[in-house]
Amino acid sequence: MYVSLIFSTILVFYIHGGLAINCPKSPAKWCDNKNIAKACGVCTKVIEQCNKYVWKVRDMNDRVNLSIYYETLCPDCRQFITTQVWNAYQSILSIVNISFVPYGNAREIYRPETKLYQFYCQHGADECYGNMIHTCVIYLYPNTTDHLPFIYCTESTEGDVGTVAEQCAEKTTVDFDKVSACVQSRLGNQLQHVYAVQTDNLKPPHQYVPWVTVNGEHTEDMEQEAEKDLIGLICKTYKGSNPPAELYPIRKKQIDFHHNYFIIKQENNFQSIDNTCFIHDLFQQIIVQPSTNINYNDYLIIFQEKMNLFNDNEQYDYFDNYEHEIPVLLWFRKGYRLC
Repeated sequence: MYVSLIFSTILVFYIHGGLAINCPKSPAKWCDNKNIAKACGVCTKVIEQCNKYVWKVRDMNDRVNLSIYYETLCPDCRQFITTQVWNAYQSILSIVNISFVPYGNAREIYRPETKLYQFYCQHGADECYGNMIHTCVIYLYPNTTDHLPFIYCTESTEGDVGTVAEQCAEKTTVDFDKVSACVQSRLGNQLQHVYAVQTDNLKPPHQYVPWVTVNGEHTEDMEQEAEKDLIGLICKTYKGSNPPAELYPIRKKQIDFHHNYFIIKQENNFQSIDNTCFIHDLFQQIIVQPSTNINYNDYLIIFQEKMNLFNDNEQYDYFDNYEHEIPVLLWFRKGYRLC
């Protein structure tokens, strides 16, 4: 009887960090999040189904949609793609959909005699060729993980457009023969026309490149933030309930306790965070002494102890062994759940 009682208790409560999570009576709610699924003691098969049909779909719908309107030989575009975009791709791809539109400040004229569009680009015929190459690569390799490394390679390499593209194809998963065939085809011409229409229909109309939209919107403030700190912009925009682990340590900096940082003291023996609390709740448990005005949209937090963020009890130590054991500065968007 005691064994049965204990087992029933496990099904009803999941204990983590001394706090109980109730198991909903309705099985329809067992997939609300991973904590509840574990609290209800559901089997591995059910968790797999939750992941496949609920969590993954929800994560996809929660993703930030980032679109980059650019032209291949524009110096500012190359700088933006090879720094801000590439860093975001490497760090937080799980929460962002990255779309490239290689057309920029070009213009097109339809030639009825050939039934093709003729393109004129800001940096000449070489740029039109580069735009067409990128257009065909994106079409032939629609997955970001397949075409973005090629785009990064070409944008970070100086030289003849065709030669660079062929070399970058060899370094990535791109078949340059297929790309060349696309570039020279009517299909390639139509694909570039689609990007021309998409660019010309931007609202507000684009004034320069790179031109960035986030979830279909563009503002000057957004553009400036994207060019300065794209990862921060995406993290701030992301509204999903399951931010990836990459969001936590991305803003590591060495802490200067005298300038422009928040000094957070512990009280009530508060030493760690479990995955059942909000960042907002955390600020009610500790004393904050800002050296500057607090921006409540972003929280800068200094943690003194290890943080146990996940149900599997893995410890994520965000200490860096600096010379004087200075802790790491972590950034969380207001309202981020740790669970």
